[in-house]
Amino acid sequence: DLTRERAIVIALSLQIIFLAWCRGGLVYEWILYTFTGLAAVGFSLLFMPFSHSYPTPRENWKSLLKFPVFWLCLLFSSYITIQALNIAWVRKVKAGMSWMQSIQHINWLPSGMETPFYRMNPWRILMIMGSASLIIFTVKIGIRHSRSFMRLFWVFAINGMIFTAITLVQKLTKTPLMLGFYKS
Repeated sequence: DLTRERAIVIALSLQIIFLAWCRGGLVYEWILYTFTGLAAVGFSLLFMPFSHSYPTPRENWKSLLKFPVFWLCLLFSSYITIQALNIAWVRKVKAGMSWMQSIQHINWLPSGMETPFYRMNPWRILMIMGSASLIIFTVKIGIRHSRSFMRLFWVFAINGMIFTAITLVQKLTKTPLMLGFYKS
């Protein structure tokens, strides 16, 4: 019988493993989309009905609404969203040169820049911070037993040991390939 907490530990473990083994962290868009999706899946498990699971989804909602960090993250996300929608600067490119050009915007609201998503822009920041926030909420509300924390710790530690062993082999064999595949 799969309990909610066990499912959450599995989802968080997948996030730990996935992000650690992604080449370059959150540099590539597909990694960011996948990581955000995994964070959303883990968070959604808090509100799915499981048989013989305590607390209920309704009690998890109450815990989330009582958690002050939730309100801070919501406030911060709202601020970033307003910036993303109230663009004051646009990136222009011509003949290999790029510059920022001011455009009309609402002055009394927080303003942002329109830049490529793959480099950095408010929507990308929102995804990165949103994923981190969802993970924080999932851990705070969904993990209730120290045994679950220990399982997550062991996933983290074993993952780190494997990564270290591969790195040592790479250094000792003087291979120019990172993890045996990518040029380092």
